[in-house]
Amino acid sequence: MLSYARVAVLQVILVVVCAQVYASQDRGYVQHCGGTFTQFTGWWEPQNLTVGKPIKIHLEGTPDQDLSGGRGSVSMYVPPDSKWPQVTVNQDISCDFITSKIPQAFKKYAKDCPLRKGRKYVLEFDYTVPEGASGHVRGKAQLFVNKKLVVCGEVTTYIINKDGR
Repeated sequence: MLSYARVAVLQVILVVVCAQVYASQDRGYVQHCGGTFTQFTGWWEPQNLTVGKPIKIHLEGTPDQDLSGGRGSVSMYVPPDSKWPQVTVNQDISCDFITSKIPQAFKKYAKDCPLRKGRKYVLEFDYTVPEGASGHVRGKAQLFVNKKLVVCGEVTTYIINKDGR
């Protein structure tokens, strides 16, 4: 039979091992910032981005309605606590856009468009960080349908230039 002291030591060891495993993951996390999606999570690796180098992106979500299109918006804030974005790109999104412009991420769901209410979608894809902003940045992506926010994700990270700054 284990004494309380031995159980406590084992618990501390387990916490330390779990913390080390978690800390060893060089991963950034997407913060859900609103919308009607019942579930939305995401992460990217590595946490700090380097211009010209690939990152792995993982997103998953469950729509609360069938989705065949809407209006997407991506904004970048430099520095991250800026009130106004430095850059914003808006894009009408449709099933045709999804399957023709970004097939790598949506390829396995192309035949399913519109995305179905209540179904969990998992997207994993690689993305090469383009030239542009560097330093500490915040990015925000939103999808609106009929002017109603459906999903929002926000990230804060560092973008490192090719020369390491």
